[in-house]
Amino acid sequence: ALCGVVPPMISPLNETGESDGDAITALVGHILDGGCSGLFVLGGCGEGAWLTSAQRASVVRGAVWVAAGRVPVLVGVMLPATGLAMDAARQAADEGADALVVGSPYYLSVDAATQQRHVEAILGAVSLPILLYNIPQATHNPLAPATALRLAQDSRILGIKDSAGDFEAFQGFLAIKKHRAAFRVLQGNEHFASSSLLLGGDGLVPGMANFA
Repeated sequence: ALCGVVPPMISPLNETGESDGDAITALVGHILDGGCSGLFVLGGCGEGAWLTSAQRASVVRGAVWVAAGRVPVLVGVMLPATGLAMDAARQAADEGADALVVGSPYYLSVDAATQQRHVEAILGAVSLPILLYNIPQATHNPLAPATALRLAQDSRILGIKDSAGDFEAFQGFLAIKKHRAAFRVLQGNEHFASSSLLLGGDGLVPGMANFA
C-alpha cells in the first residue's frame, strides 16, 4: 500500500553537476530514519524536469541503491512531451525504480483526452505501475478527477499525488475510492496536510520532509 509520508527528495549534485553519492546516502538515510514510507525522486523538489538524462539516471541509481528495497522508490517522469516521458520511464525502469510518477504534458495546452493518452502511452512503454500527479502550478494543465477515474480502471494506476491546492478537486480524487478502494490519494500541498488526512487521504508528499 502506498501511504504515509513519501518525500519528494531533492537531487544532490556536486560542484561539477554530477550526482553526489555521499549526499544521497546521507539524505536517504535521514528520510528513512525519520519513518518515511517511500521515496519520490526527480519530482519538483528534485528538479527532475531540469536535469540531464545522465544526471537523472545517476540520481535514481543512487536512491535505489541506498534504499535497498526498504521502501519503494517512485521516479518522476514529469517531462513536457510523451516521447520524452517514455524515454525517461524506460531509463527509470532500467535503474531499478519501483514505480513512476506521471502528470500532464505541458508547455502547450492539452485536453483530458491527450492527458489520458499520455499516461496510457507510458503504461505501454514499461511494466512499472504509475502514480498520477496533479500539479497545474507547473504544468498549467490540471488533471481532473474524471480523467483520473478513467485511468484508474487500469490496476497499474496506483493513485494520485495532488498538489493543486484545490480542495474540491482533492475531494473528487478521494471519491474515486468508491469505485476502486485500492486507489491511493496523497496530498502534496502542505497547507492541506492535516485536513486531507482527516477526510481520508492516504498520505503526504511534503517537500519539508527532506529536512523535517
